[in-house]
Amino acid sequence: MITRICARLPRARYPLVVAAGRTDSAQPFEPARSELYYELPDYGVRLHFRPTDFTQVNHAVNRLLVARAIELLDPQPGERIADLFCGLGNFSLPLARRGAQVIGFEGSSELVARARTNAAANGSSPSSSKWISSRRISRPSAASTSCWSIRRARARSKS
Repeated sequence: MITRICARLPRARYPLVVAAGRTDSAQPFEPARSELYYELPDYGVRLHFRPTDFTQVNHAVNRLLVARAIELLDPQPGERIADLFCGLGNFSLPLARRGAQVIGFEGSSELVARARTNAAANGSSPSSSKWISSRRISRPSAASTSCWSIRRARARSKS
């Protein structure tokens, strides 16, 4: 049945994934050996993910979000930055590429594992990023800000 449905669909740029009722059963269907990932080319980062992982689905907008966060945070080499609800490392890895020491906090141990794998695959040294799974992190209210990356303010000398 699925094969007949897929035959009628236009060829997509992305793999087709199917699940048999439970999210943990999600598997690539076509092509059968598919690798799911997206790239942040301005930072030389490729982030791999599973079909049920949260990602920003609009890649162009995600690139703008990351670029804006990097611009606003202006990370400096050696600076320490915490990324709350870091997920796969969407913000953390570009920050680490700029020389910051990033610690990512995430409630999902599966996403923490993927963030660690993504960090290693993108050449992040263990000293540039650390990932912590914490189920104690509570979800913010809708009224809260949508940017979870926070920055410890640098001491600035007055001229």
